[in-house]
Amino acid sequence: MLLLCSGALYFLADRWGRFNMMVATALASAILTFASIAARNEASVLVIGVLYGFASGNVVSLQGACVPAFMDDPTKIGVAIGQLLSVSAFAGLTGPPILGALITNYGFWAAQIFAGLMLLAGSVLIDIFVARQSLSVPGKRWLV
Repeated sequence: MLLLCSGALYFLADRWGRFNMMVATALASAILTFASIAARNEASVLVIGVLYGFASGNVVSLQGACVPAFMDDPTKIGVAIGQLLSVSAFAGLTGPPILGALITNYGFWAAQIFAGLMLLAGSVLIDIFVARQSLSVPGKRWLV
């Protein structure tokens, strides 16, 4: 199933654009995070968990695919991806303690809202970036 879903992602990213797929999967991750608040039984948790895993995994895997679009010199793509992952590491280092404090003081719903808001903010920022880049090219509506 993972191979089928990942293959579909890359097919869609080639067809519609990697940045557009990044926006869509980040937005789907945010929506599914908010939807997890309403999960009340094992089946709903399982369905949301599988869909969230697909969406968030695609966000992570598309990061590296988006970097080369900005590079004029292909020999520096590795450095740029390393810088991207270094900046992304701050979220991995600061997110769990913040979520742990929210869970301890307010419960899981507060952590879910915080995580959903951060994903939504990231999706909006990527969308603004995509819109600015695609508007800079006359007659182009989709950024590839």
